[in-house]
Amino acid sequence: MKKPFNALNLIMFSLLFAVSCATAYRFEYASFESAALERRMNYSVYLPPGWDGLKKLPLVVFLHGGGDDEECFDEFESFREIDQWIEKGMLDPFILAVPDGELGFWANWHDGTHRYEDYVIEDVIPHIRKNYPVLKDRESTHLMGISMGGAGAVYMSVNRPEVFASASVISAPVYDTDQVMEFLQGFFWKHFANVQRIFGPPERERVARQNIYNRLKSASDLRGVRLLVAAGTQDRHGIFESTEAFHRHMKEREIPHRYMVFKGGHRWVDWRPILPVVLCSQVNTPGSCSLPRDDYYELEEFLPGGEPIRPGG
Repeated sequence: MKKPFNALNLIMFSLLFAVSCATAYRFEYASFESAALERRMNYSVYLPPGWDGLKKLPLVVFLHGGGDDEECFDEFESFREIDQWIEKGMLDPFILAVPDGELGFWANWHDGTHRYEDYVIEDVIPHIRKNYPVLKDRESTHLMGISMGGAGAVYMSVNRPEVFASASVISAPVYDTDQVMEFLQGFFWKHFANVQRIFGPPERERVARQNIYNRLKSASDLRGVRLLVAAGTQDRHGIFESTEAFHRHMKEREIPHRYMVFKGGHRWVDWRPILPVVLCSQVNTPGSCSLPRDDYYELEEFLPGGEPIRPGG
């Protein structure tokens, strides 16, 4: 009787192991027809641990960087730390959607051929709301972007503030007018054909009018969007310096925001440790995000009329 018993145990263990692995893997992949881009587009969805599949949760839309796609959040296992924070009760559960944005800079192109911003607002978000139990109000809808996606997030949140409660901008080229002109007239302008199609010709007056520095001059220009900007001390292409300059620009104009500096570069291995921190500041009930002290990052919350607040410090 001992031998069949062991065999039965092995079978049961294998079944339980398979079920546990299937349950732990909570990324779903699908595609849908985008009206804005006039073609079928891919996306992935992260579902939190311990969720019953019924309770409606906040929605976070993640805009990936150049060279990545809808698989990036899963591919680099960026959900591991997030899972742990949720399981420990430090981070409120949420659903995260990662649409494929190709190399479109998450913008409606100047030449009118591609509408990546409309794709997110008019196609992706309604599609996720229809197919997943997410809360549909503005206060429960958040935007996060890294690198190219971070630049997309700051402009998209300013263009469409009625859609998002918060936006996080990580390791992004957030440039002033002079820097944008240099970008448009430099290497990319000469060697990357799509730059002119995406951003238009380097006409200073038009560039200045559209630039984020000139569009965010006071707290009222955010229209209630909670903004976080972050960069690594070893970020590339002057991103740390430009993010710090954007932080100073907002402080001088008393625009409320959060500013994060982390000890890393421009890689997923550098971003993984800060993602739960950033998400906590976005999806948790305001005032309920209790952050542990960590030497890897420093997070400053700037509120007009008061001293900067450094959570966990």
